[in-house]
Amino acid sequence: MATHTRRWMLIVTLILVAIIVYYFSFVLWYIAIAGVFAILGRPLEKRLRGAGWKKFRLPAWASSLITLVVLLLFIVLLLYGFVVIVYQQVLVISKIDFNTLALNLAPLLENIENFMHQYQLIPADENLEEAIIQRLGELLGFNSIYKFLGGLTGIVSSFSVGAFAVGFLTFFFLRDDKLLTKLLLLFVPYEYETRALNVMTASRNLLGRYVGGLFLEVFIMMVLLTVGMLIARIPNAVLVGFIGGFFNLIPYLGPFIGGALGVLLTLFWVLAEGSYVNFWVQPLIVVIIFVAANMVDNYVLQPQIYSKSVKAHPIEIFLIMLMAGSIGGIVGMILAVPAYTLLRIVGKEFLSGFDLMDKLTRNL
Repeated sequence: MATHTRRWMLIVTLILVAIIVYYFSFVLWYIAIAGVFAILGRPLEKRLRGAGWKKFRLPAWASSLITLVVLLLFIVLLLYGFVVIVYQQVLVISKIDFNTLALNLAPLLENIENFMHQYQLIPADENLEEAIIQRLGELLGFNSIYKFLGGLTGIVSSFSVGAFAVGFLTFFFLRDDKLLTKLLLLFVPYEYETRALNVMTASRNLLGRYVGGLFLEVFIMMVLLTVGMLIARIPNAVLVGFIGGFFNLIPYLGPFIGGALGVLLTLFWVLAEGSYVNFWVQPLIVVIIFVAANMVDNYVLQPQIYSKSVKAHPIEIFLIMLMAGSIGGIVGMILAVPAYTLLRIVGKEFLSGFDLMDKLTRNL
């Protein structure tokens, strides 16, 4: 009877967890982000805790609060740097002489217009300039601006609530390093607590290596791209290299986004300098540098990081990326490797004995 009751209690618990995940997924995101921040700030918090002078010792709440402030300052500096970069690029674009640019691009635009007329991409009685103006009018119309402002208000409101929730949770996770574990164990039956703790330990080790390797990859790519840009005397070399390396946080798709932004920044700068004749030369050099750097990344860095850090074959990781991207887009691709690693760890601990699971987890 006791066994039958416990089985029903386990089913009820699983149903409650599923309901919480479905209806309150945002809370899980807050907890996950706060957990990551707590892990990043843990080394500093440990150094500060108990530090002091003579008989005075820094209490746990103070060391946690100082660590949280340091993390917030770091994030604010990153956001400030992003705003400064955007402002500088706006100034660069404002220096472009669009009349001279239009005269130099007239033959190219004429060929594009003929091509669009030939394949009926724009009406025969409409030229390319009119089509661009019409599209811009639709894009910048009152309804579009109203919808954009309404959406922006919602984003700011949600971000403010989320930022406060993450900061609040991070403080308490820093203050009590066992709190996150206790929180996760609330939904685990007593007989599975040991296995759950094994999953948490293995996840922390593997995912810690993966995150460390990923940041190392991003740093190396920033250096490779920046050095290549400096050698080629590309304007804004450090900025282009930083952006290109940063987007390597997004596996597979990130290099294309970073490369496209790098080409655009270089193109704007060249046009602002008044180089309208051979304006395509330096953006082409940027493309070549990005291709060369990403070949190093694809054939040297990623196999070492992805396969060795999470102990999975590169093809296995690639297929998981494709599936995650089709389900969750860019966010899905970012979370694909950590989520797949976590599922393998859970499967090895709770589903060992199944042939498929044993094959997928044999290297863990």
